[in-house]
Amino acid sequence: PAMNKGTRCTRPAELLSIYPTLIDLCGLPKREGLEGASLAPLLMNPNAEWQRPALTTHGKNNHAVRTDHYRYIRYYEGSEELYDLRKDPNEWTNLAANKELAPVKEELASWLPKVNAVQQGVARHENKSPPKKGHTVVRPRDLLNSGATRSNDNLQPRSDSMSPFRALLLCLLLPASSLGQPNILFLFADDQRNHTLGCAGHPVVKTPHLDRLAAQGVRFENAFVTTSTCWASRACLFTGCYERRHLYRSSPGPLNPDLCATSYFALLKASGYRTAHLGKEHVAIGKESAVAMWDIRRKLGRNPYFKKQADGSLRHTTQILGDWGVDFLKEQSNGQPFCL
Repeated sequence: PAMNKGTRCTRPAELLSIYPTLIDLCGLPKREGLEGASLAPLLMNPNAEWQRPALTTHGKNNHAVRTDHYRYIRYYEGSEELYDLRKDPNEWTNLAANKELAPVKEELASWLPKVNAVQQGVARHENKSPPKKGHTVVRPRDLLNSGATRSNDNLQPRSDSMSPFRALLLCLLLPASSLGQPNILFLFADDQRNHTLGCAGHPVVKTPHLDRLAAQGVRFENAFVTTSTCWASRACLFTGCYERRHLYRSSPGPLNPDLCATSYFALLKASGYRTAHLGKEHVAIGKESAVAMWDIRRKLGRNPYFKKQADGSLRHTTQILGDWGVDFLKEQSNGQPFCL
């Protein structure tokens, strides 16, 4: 939004905040049951007081709590990690056993979920028993875009560790419709590393269009996915709730129809928005749920990324998806707001 053009916010944000932020900016009633917090106050003032940390989960009882100062991790077998990110951005030194930081750890631990869903099968990275010495265990921090990776319990620095932020979610609100409600264009990049953006200072990668969007709004430098698995993450985005509620992980779907009926797509559509979802879904949505959520739904999968066209030429999925998006935007009237 044009509230604070070209500004950056260091407050921790998470994917679950997208849903409440959208309905807040669209002037729709707040909905009970959403597990994220609206980022609207930070869009108005990126330096506003913000007490809420970002919570990330990967598998049952594996959670990380991230503030702008610390990261606290508790694993399913009870082990803990605590890092002072201002002094130790690469997370070399685990401070969990430091007695002086016990109050900090206690405060961060208070944000951990009190209830965890029954695991629907064991994910590939999880062990049913505590890890044995010398064995490699992929822990949630490895999957949360942290500044370091784990290999045989020895931390190895990443080449991108100079980058202070974890992810960039671009939600662009276009000029309002004649009804006064903002139009929404939501660009959701898939598997794009957090530092591969020109506006983030990458020395090689150039992203002029994304840089222009970042220059027109607020860029959150400490934004985190809720669950770093594609389909589970998208289910979090659609429903506004953590994986322990939507349970879309090892089950084949479809996504809970009740949660689809209260998704932000369904809420916006019921409020008069023309809604569309183009491209990759990676979440099974039932037919009735899809009707409640979207006016337009066009899927585009990978494998192969280059699709053969009618004239025999090859086009990348990103090019095709871009054309679909432009076509949708050109078709919209000024009398009805849209969400793409």
